Amino acid sequence: MGWEPVLEIPSTQLQAYPGICLFDKLCWGNTRGMFHQWYYTSDTSPRAAQIWGDKPELWDFSKQDDADLVIINLGTNDSNEANNVTSAEYVAQYTLLIEGIHAVWPNAQIVLIHNDIGPAWHPTDVGHIKIASHLIQYVKLNFGWELYATGPEVFHDTLYWNDNQSY
Repeated sequence: MGWEPVLEIPSTQLQAYPGICLFDKLCWGNTRGMFHQWYYTSDTSPRAAQIWGDKPELWDFSKQDDADLVIINLGTNDSNEANNVTSAEYVAQYTLLIEGIHAVWPNAQIVLIHNDIGPAWHPTDVGHIKIASHLIQYVKLNFGWELYATGPEVFHDTLYWNDNQSY
């Protein structure tokens, strides 16, 4: 999702892996879940595996400023029957991920969000706008950061513009 253009925060870090599950297992081509992957600098792609093998570089959190806000949008892939993640497994690893983030950034506020699912398990542009609008208000009220939506709200030629199942 394009949060940075919407939030206009000068110092942002974004880590996103399409198709990744929270739960640490093979999921839509990702060999590891975000529970594991959050601690590493590389993704789980075949290209990264060629570079790093089975020993990817650990993320050096001390090289960055502490996070004030961590936004996590995970769970859609875990809930798909194809990935066979139970509710208990999901909750346990989500809890451990949050504890791991707080171990690195004890004062960070963590916001757990979910997408506005539209056709074929993908969020629509309208869903992105709704999530961004709610998030802008939340951040403004809780952090006092003045945030404004900028740029196009609807991306040209997007596949997910409508909410129809047969887009």
